Amino acid sequence: MTPLARDLGDDGGPFRWDKERRFLIRAELDAFFFRLYGIERGDVDYIMETFQTESGGLKNNDIAKYGTYRTKDLIWTSTIVCDRRCCGCVLRDNNRAAARSRSTAPRRNDT
Repeated sequence: MTPLARDLGDDGGPFRWDKERRFLIRAELDAFFFRLYGIERGDVDYIMETFQTESGGLKNNDIAKYGTYRTKDLIWTSTIVCDRRCCGCVLRDNNRAAARSRSTAPRRNDT
C-alpha cells in the first residue's frame, strides 16, 4: 500500500488500526446513510433487529459480548446527532422527491 499512498501524495506512516475508532466511524456512517435514504427511526429499529440468527448474528453477538445491542445503540445515538448536524429532514425530503420521480419515470426497455 505504501506505493499507492505515495502516488496519492501521502508521505506519512500507516495509520494505527483501532477497533474502537473503526466501530464508531462505521456506526456514524450507518446512521448517516439511514438518514440519507430517508429511513425513519422506527424502520431503523426494525432493520437493526433483523441482524440476528438462532446461532448468533450481530445482535446476539453484541449482547453476549457487551450485555447490550451496542451497535444498534450507537447507530441510534448517531442518528440523533446526524439529524442535528446535517439537517436529516432536508435529506429525507429530497430523497423522497427523488424516489417519487424515479417511480413515475418511464422505464427503459432493455430487450
